[in-house]
Amino acid sequence: MHFAIRRLARRLLRLAGWSLGSAAALLTAEQPAYLLGDRFRGPEGIVADRSGALYASDQGDTGIIRQYVKGEWRVFFEFGSRLGATRRERPLLGLGIDRAGNLYACAPKYRGGAVIRIPMGHSDQASVFATQLGFPNGLIADGRFLYVTDTQVFSHGHIYKLPLDRYSSRAPLPSETFPSPFPLANGIALSPNGQTLYVVHSRLWQVSHLSAIAVSTMDPSAEASLPGLCDGIGLFQGRLWVCQQRPGGIFLLDPHELEHHSTLLLAPGIDGPIHPASIASYHGCRGRSLAAVTDVADANPLMYLLRDTFGWPLPWHRGVYAFPLSKRL
Repeated sequence: MHFAIRRLARRLLRLAGWSLGSAAALLTAEQPAYLLGDRFRGPEGIVADRSGALYASDQGDTGIIRQYVKGEWRVFFEFGSRLGATRRERPLLGLGIDRAGNLYACAPKYRGGAVIRIPMGHSDQASVFATQLGFPNGLIADGRFLYVTDTQVFSHGHIYKLPLDRYSSRAPLPSETFPSPFPLANGIALSPNGQTLYVVHSRLWQVSHLSAIAVSTMDPSAEASLPGLCDGIGLFQGRLWVCQQRPGGIFLLDPHELEHHSTLLLAPGIDGPIHPASIASYHGCRGRSLAAVTDVADANPLMYLLRDTFGWPLPWHRGVYAFPLSKRL
């Protein structure tokens, strides 16, 4: 009965997708999304390394990062067993990789909000990179710095700029903090030249950009407003790809003209993610360019409160989806 209802809902959404714009129709007709894996309690962050391997974090109480290689997922890192995190401290959110191949993960409930560093190819040597970051959620790294968003519900939030070369076992304090308030700063992306940050503001349903070189305020004239709660963001193929959890969908933005362009690429539930959280690009088999999207659990705030307070698992399990990237988009 459950599958019959879901099949009917998807058919209705598919029909609705044809009226949501040419990009949505193109994806539905020629590039359907497909499931890469569903062995997650609540997949959140996702990132790809240079070899094409995918890494996805689990916001459930498992504290696991899974790696997708050669068509299958395997456990890459277990937070609790490595750093002694309790069950309540294990949820992992955003992921990032620096140019040296080191993996970073946000652990918002561990030691006042921490970032975990996992050296390339050595998951058994994971250590704490930074602590006391509030509620670290999204992160992006370049050759010199790690940028981390602080998604605190009851404050303005922050964006931290942490120097990678100052890493030590004694978790360095943030060297720079962007001064402007960032209402529920969430997903974050960096331009290829390393000069511009693109930040998702979940509370305002907006995407804005600011200078990554000189710590500065946001430019209100360069913002994109989207019709729903936004989460993760990625920059590839010259476009910004924004995940909208509710009501769902993936939007394409022009990074040079945020306020003018917004195209719905993937409508919610069209043979793919219903509540997309994070997105990454990678090279699949035969060298195809693909996008991987995490689909989070569709739970109400009460269920999240019960999970965080009593450790109850979320009853809805989602997975990771992928779809080919068309050169015409």
